[in-house]
Amino acid sequence: ITSSFLMLLVDPRLIFDIGFQLSFAATAGLLLLKPVMENTWLWFQNIGKIAIVGDSFTTTLVAQAATLPIVLSNFGTVSIVSIVVNTLILWVVQPIMVLGIVAAVVSIVAPLAAVAIIATLPLLTFFEKVVMIFDKPMFLLSAQLPFLASIGYYCLLIGAYFALRKRM
Repeated sequence: ITSSFLMLLVDPRLIFDIGFQLSFAATAGLLLLKPVMENTWLWFQNIGKIAIVGDSFTTTLVAQAATLPIVLSNFGTVSIVSIVVNTLILWVVQPIMVLGIVAAVVSIVAPLAAVAIIATLPLLTFFEKVVMIFDKPMFLLSAQLPFLASIGYYCLLIGAYFALRKRM
C-alpha cells in the first residue's frame, strides 16, 4: 500500500488508471480484509484450510469484494461465476510462473528449458479449458454502478473492516 502512495507521488495521474485502481483495491483487500476475516469468521478460516482450493476461494472472494465497485463502474458487467472460476484456476498460476522462471534461467541449455516449458503445458491447458467453459454471455451480469454508490460501498467495507478488527 505504501508503494502505491509512492507511485502516486511520482505520477498523480495514476489515480485515474483503472489497472492501478484494481491492483490497489485487490491488494488492500488481501492485506487488510483477509486476515481480519480469517481471524473473525470461523467458517472463513475453515474454508481457507481446504486443500488447494480453500485458500484460492478466500483469496478470490476478498479480492473480488474489494474490486467490485471499480469493475461495475468502469465495465458495467461482472461474471456471476468468477469466484468459482478463479477458485478452480488460481492454484495453477504459481506453478506456471515458477516453471516459466526456471525455463528462463536455464534457457542457455535449450533441452532443460524445453522440459520446463513442456511441464507447463498441462497446467496451461487446464487453465484455458476452465476459462473457456465459463466464457459465456449467460454468466455475465450487467449493472452500471454510479460513482456515489461506489463511495458508499467502500464506506461500508471500511466500516466492516474496523468492526471486525475490533472483534479480534
